[in-house]
Amino acid sequence: MSMRPGNVFTPSFLDRLQTEAGESDHAAEADLAGPWSVRPQGPRWSVTAEGEEEPEVVAESHETAMLLAALLPGVGRSRLVELRSEPAAEGFPLLAVSGELLAHLRHDFQDLAHAMHVVECLRRSPLELARFLFSTRASSLERAGRILWVWEQAPPRSA
Repeated sequence: MSMRPGNVFTPSFLDRLQTEAGESDHAAEADLAGPWSVRPQGPRWSVTAEGEEEPEVVAESHETAMLLAALLPGVGRSRLVELRSEPAAEGFPLLAVSGELLAHLRHDFQDLAHAMHVVECLRRSPLELARFLFSTRASSLERAGRILWVWEQAPPRSA
């Protein structure tokens, strides 16, 4: 394991930790946790982890770079939501990481479980949620603002 410029940890210390800990989900999660910076790179935009020189992503637009920076921390994480592939009597169980039953799905929609994971990651991080909203088109935000205003006046029974 080579020491990167500016790293306060020595290679021998990092090697010892790696040997003691072995590979885990936490290593992948830490690699993509950020914090991420979004900067212009010529006509494109780079998404780079703090302390790194090489960008993780080079996007064609600022909007795409902000969206990818918002999503990257959820990519390496252990799943926050799991869809069991064996149906129960009520359907396929959708479970939180804690094991709590969230719902039953009629079909084995793994993409829906992955989408729920992404949404949970955004809900848990104000910075990533802000990046996601920033990457959204103004017309969508304007419409969402009107919907939220209506809901403030008379909260929906099911939102």
